[in-house]
Amino acid sequence: MDKETAKTRKRLRQIGSVYDFENILEQSMLSEEEKTILRMHYKEQKPLCYIADELGMSEITVKKKHRKMLMKIGKLF
Repeated sequence: MDKETAKTRKRLRQIGSVYDFENILEQSMLSEEEKTILRMHYKEQKPLCYIADELGMSEITVKKKHRKMLMKIGKLF
Protein backbone atom coordinates (compact mmCIF):
# COMPACT_ATOMS: atom_id res chain seq x y z
CA MET A 1 0.00 0.00 0.00
CA ASP A 2 1.39 3.40 -0.93
CA LYS A 3 1.73 6.32 1.51
CA GLU A 4 -1.28 8.27 0.22
CA THR A 5 -3.58 5.27 0.47
CA ALA A 6 -2.33 4.54 3.97
CA LYS A 7 -2.98 8.16 5.01
CA THR A 8 -6.52 8.02 3.64
CA ARG A 9 -7.17 4.76 5.46
CA LYS A 10 -5.92 6.27 8.71
CA ARG A 11 -8.06 9.39 8.27
CA LEU A 12 -11.18 7.32 7.63
CA ARG A 13 -10.54 5.34 10.80
CA GLN A 14 -10.16 8.55 12.80
CA ILE A 15 -13.54 9.99 11.80
CA GLY A 16 -15.62 9.62 14.94
CA SER A 17 -18.86 11.21 13.84
CA VAL A 18 -21.25 9.24 11.63
CA TYR A 19 -22.36 12.59 10.18
CA ASP A 20 -18.79 13.49 9.17
CA PHE A 21 -18.22 10.04 7.70
CA GLU A 22 -21.43 10.20 5.66
CA ASN A 23 -20.57 13.71 4.51
CA ILE A 24 -17.27 12.47 3.09
CA LEU A 25 -19.04 9.58 1.36
CA GLU A 26 -21.52 11.99 -0.24
CA GLN A 27 -18.74 14.25 -1.50
CA SER A 28 -16.87 11.29 -2.97
CA MET A 29 -19.44 10.44 -5.65
CA LEU A 30 -19.01 6.72 -5.00
CA SER A 31 -21.66 4.18 -5.94
CA GLU A 32 -24.01 2.91 -3.22
CA GLU A 33 -22.20 -0.43 -3.29
CA GLU A 34 -18.86 1.28 -2.71
CA LYS A 35 -20.30 3.36 0.13
CA THR A 36 -21.68 0.19 1.71
CA ILE A 37 -18.24 -1.42 1.61
CA LEU A 38 -16.66 1.59 3.31
CA ARG A 39 -19.40 1.81 5.95
CA MET A 40 -19.09 -1.87 6.77
CA HIS A 41 -15.32 -1.75 6.93
CA TYR A 42 -14.72 1.54 8.76
CA LYS A 43 -17.86 2.05 10.86
CA GLU A 44 -18.94 -1.53 11.54
CA GLN A 45 -15.31 -2.74 11.59
CA LYS A 46 -16.02 -5.76 9.40
CA PRO A 47 -13.09 -7.41 7.63
CA LEU A 48 -13.03 -7.31 3.84
CA CYS A 49 -13.50 -11.08 3.61
CA TYR A 50 -16.74 -10.79 5.63
CA ILE A 51 -17.94 -7.93 3.41
CA ALA A 52 -17.21 -9.94 0.28
CA ASP A 53 -19.27 -12.83 1.60
CA GLU A 54 -22.17 -10.56 2.60
CA LEU A 55 -22.24 -8.85 -0.79
CA GLY A 56 -21.73 -12.03 -2.80
CA MET A 57 -18.38 -11.00 -4.23
CA SER A 58 -14.93 -12.50 -4.15
CA GLU A 59 -12.55 -11.17 -1.55
CA ILE A 60 -10.11 -10.03 -4.23
CA THR A 61 -12.86 -7.97 -5.90
CA VAL A 62 -13.69 -6.21 -2.64
CA LYS A 63 -10.00 -5.56 -1.96
CA LYS A 64 -9.54 -4.02 -5.42
CA LYS A 65 -12.65 -1.87 -5.01
CA HIS A 66 -11.47 -0.79 -1.56
CA ARG A 67 -8.10 0.32 -2.88
CA LYS A 68 -9.69 2.30 -5.72
CA MET A 69 -12.11 3.95 -3.30
CA LEU A 70 -9.26 5.01 -1.03
CA MET A 71 -7.57 6.69 -3.97
CA LYS A 72 -10.79 8.53 -4.88
CA ILE A 73 -11.49 9.65 -1.33
CA GLY A 74 -7.88 10.63 -0.73
CA LYS A 75 -8.38 13.53 -3.12
CA LEU A 76 -10.99 14.97 -0.74
CA PHE A 77 -8.61 15.26 2.21
